Formats: sequence, structure tokens, C-alpha cells
Amino acid sequence: MATSAPQTLLDYWRSTATSIDCDTLDVSVAADLGPFVDCTSNQAIAALELARHEHRELVLKAARLARGLKEKGEWGDVPVEKLGGEIATVLLAHTMLPHLTHRVHLQTDPAAAHSTSATTTSALRLVSLFHSLSPIQPAPPSIAIDRLCLKIPSTHAGLLAAHHLHQPPHNLTTLATTLFALPQAALAARVRCAYVAPYVNSLQLHFEPGFAGSAQAARERALAMQEVRRALAYYDAVGARGKPAVLPASLGSVGECTALVRLGVEHLTVAPGLLREAAATPYQPGDEEAATSDADGVNGVSDSWEKPLDYLDDKEGFERDFAAANGGREKEKLDHSIRVFVEFQDQLEARIKKALEEVA
Repeated sequence: MATSAPQTLLDYWRSTATSIDCDTLDVSVAADLGPFVDCTSNQAIAALELARHEHRELVLKAARLARGLKEKGEWGDVPVEKLGGEIATVLLAHTMLPHLTHRVHLQTDPAAAHSTSATTTSALRLVSLFHSLSPIQPAPPSIAIDRLCLKIPSTHAGLLAAHHLHQPPHNLTTLATTLFALPQAALAARVRCAYVAPYVNSLQLHFEPGFAGSAQAARERALAMQEVRRALAYYDAVGARGKPAVLPASLGSVGECTALVRLGVEHLTVAPGLLREAAATPYQPGDEEAATSDADGVNGVSDSWEKPLDYLDDKEGFERDFAAANGGREKEKLDHSIRVFVEFQDQLEARIKKALEEVA
């Protein structure tokens, strides 16, 4: 927390109780604007970062390492290009650690999102790679527990995997990502996720030209802000076990960021463009009040809860209530997000496949 009067909007965010995280694997952003508390990522962030020419040698290194592991018979039937993509992402993540006070977040295989066993396997593979590829050798036994958070898509199957990963002997830190509605937030608390990441904007905002300024985007952003408020109110009302830190993601403006800081979310993950804008924007006392328009819908949660919602052994109830949220639109956004991340996972694997040809 800043000890002097904030000079920029980014300083103001950091002067509050909200932890500011970076939503990137670009180490130059972390070096220039950090330190940050956590660093979040996903397959899209990793694929776009690794496409940069400066990472050519890192990609080739990942391809060599993946081939070497497969030649030694490790990782069973995991395709070498999938393993290589994960290795490249882990290598990027390690470069971020010196600029973080806590954790880097890595997302499990999105293609496994509807399988508890496959998500668990994907998570444990990331843990193993994170440990074995640590630039600190011998790596501390607890490095993956202390410095890594596993991002799990918030399907019922995915959150059951988070439940397994949290328990002994794993004792891992998890985040429920692609979260759009209260049933997901309730189940994430039940399985003891350390964080939940409500998406303030659907991924259409980032990947579909023209969507950002549409009436649909504005309407859905207001509803998403309301869902953030509902999650906070739910956790307070029922004293949900674990009480995950609310970490809004998929942000589209510094106004949204300021509104969420004012709301009192525990974490906020911010993309490079918004971080640079906030760092270049002089802070004026009262600016935070002006952000109210970006927080449409965050006040006046009317729900009341006498006890926690428990979907752990009630997949049917979870699917029913989630499918009903916002007339089915929230489930559509989850399904869309998973498809987008699968597409970027495919891009990662294609890049590694090409690199394997070069190092043959």
C-alpha cells in the first residue's frame, strides 16, 4: 500500500485495500510498472506473448525440453506440442516472479474444462513443470504451493477438480476463472478456491471488433458489476468457507477499475494498456467519485441468504441455476470463453509444432 499521496490513478488504486495484479506475461510491463501482487494469465495471453519475435529462443527451448521429456517416456500420452506449450508458458511465468510479491496464475487446459480428472491431471502437470523448470535450482519443495495459483474454468467438473487440488496431499492454491454468475461463486467458495475471477466483460470485448461500444456490451457490463456485488454480499452474508478473494477480470476501462476499487474487491487484475493509461493519468481527489457511472448496478443487492448454497454434490442443481442466470446468457459466455481459450491453446501447440521441426 502506498504511503504517500497518490500522484497517478495507478498510485490511487495501490493506496487502497485492493491488491493490484497485472494481467500479462510481458515481463517489461511488470518491470516498468511493478511490483505487482499477483500476475494472471491464460492461453490467449500466453499465445499472443509467445508470438513476439523476442521469444523465439524461448519457444525453441520449450520444444527441445518437451521432446527430451517425451523421449524419456515422461507424461504418457500428452502430445509433445501440448507439453511444449505448457513449458513455454511456465518459462514466461518464471520471468515474472521477481516483479511479484505473491503468485503467478496459470490456467489449466481449457479442453479439459468439462472433465474433473483431466483438469486435475492438467493442473498437476503444471505444478510439476513449474517446480522442475524453476530458475532456482534446486527448487524449494514448496515453490509451487507458495508462488503458483492454478486457474480453473468454473464448470461443475472444473470446480470439483479444484476441490481435489486444495486438499492434502496437494494443498494447492486455485482460482475459479470465467465466472459469470452466483452459482459458480458459491461452488468456488464451497471447494475452497482462494480466488474467484468474475468477468466484467465477455471475451467478445477483446476479440470482436465493434463489440466494445455496443449497447449489448454496456448492458452486460452493468449486469456483471452487479454479479461482483452479489458475490461480495453472498460471502459476507453466509460466511462462506474459505471466503475467496474476489478478483474481477476482463476489464475494459480505467473507469471500471476505479469503480471496482471503490467497491472494495480484494484483487484487481489489469491489462497492460489500462495499466499504462492509469500510470499516465494524474490523480485528482474526487476522481474516484467520477467512476460511479462505470459501476452501474453495483449498489442495492436485494438477495438474502440464510445459509450457503451447496452445489458440491448437486451437479443438476448447479447446471439448472447457472443455465437460468440472465436467461442463459451467462452460460453462453462461459461456453464462448472456453472455446476462445481452446483456440489459443491450438495456436500455442501449432507454434511448438513448428519449432519442433526447426530443432529436429
